[in-house]
Amino acid sequence: MSENIPTPEPSKESQLPIVELSEEEKEKVLILHLKKQLKNYKINGCLDGETRALLDAWTDNQERKADELDKSGGCKGQINLNLTRARLYLEAGYTESALENFRDTREYVVNLISYYQKLADEIQVEIDQVETSVEK
Repeated sequence: MSENIPTPEPSKESQLPIVELSEEEKEKVLILHLKKQLKNYKINGCLDGETRALLDAWTDNQERKADELDKSGGCKGQINLNLTRARLYLEAGYTESALENFRDTREYVVNLISYYQKLADEIQVEIDQVETSVEK
């Protein structure tokens, strides 16, 4: 005959403390989870609704952060978002998707450089015109 041995309640000293994660730490945990889920998708060929929702929520959140960062003028937020997404795909084993994101981001940056170079050239023309008119 077996006895029911009562299980003692854990003492307060043996309980793990509740730790609050910073936003950055939460983001890292989320990315690790996404990578794992995307790897499972690559193996199983089935992207479940939870993973799709998580990926969409992460993307929406990252786009909001990028937009907020870029409000002051500039494109660093969007560029960083695209690079982060490319690295996420790469680590999850989606080489073609990663390359597509890397290439698109590079093209975006090259176009920005070209735009700003043309703008700088136009400004230089105006500077030259002003300096020439002052010298007369």
